[in-house]
Amino acid sequence: MPGALTTARDSGDCDGEEPRAAASTINVALEEIEGAAAIIDATGRILHANGAARSLADESGGVFASLVEAAESGSTRRGRWTVNRIHGRTEEPDYLVIARVSSRRPPVDVRVLGDRWGLTKRQREVLVMVVEGHPNDAIADALAISPRTVEVHVTAILGQAAVENRATLVATVLGLRRKNGTE
Repeated sequence: MPGALTTARDSGDCDGEEPRAAASTINVALEEIEGAAAIIDATGRILHANGAARSLADESGGVFASLVEAAESGSTRRGRWTVNRIHGRTEEPDYLVIARVSSRRPPVDVRVLGDRWGLTKRQREVLVMVVEGHPNDAIADALAISPRTVEVHVTAILGQAAVENRATLVATVLGLRRKNGTE
């Protein structure tokens, strides 16, 4: 597995049939959760995860360690994440982390615009949040990335959309620009 993603089974922490059966049950349960969900140890190492969480760990390995830091400071929420301390296998706590999934539809069909503008998956996520009116720091928290990374994504989106600022981007996305290109 990629370097950022180490599981208990990979490190040899899972010996015998009973722990394997329990791990299998946990993994099946995590797969039923919509959005990314994982059980991590106090260092942010994934012990169990669903596919969405494994993909996220492959993309941005540090996200889970930052969630542990937030939980240890007493916070149960960080952006779109909910963090719950659970009794783990050792004296050290483990954490159940779940990314909340928005029940509302994005204001735009980002697939269409993403294809038209050649946006990455992450840029499409940023685009939705920009159109919803979120500032860079809120986008950074929600996506567990730095505000500077959000700025880079927004700049790339503006370039791909051939607009100069966020207001024009939002107007373009929402179809408020006249078809002849005047504003």
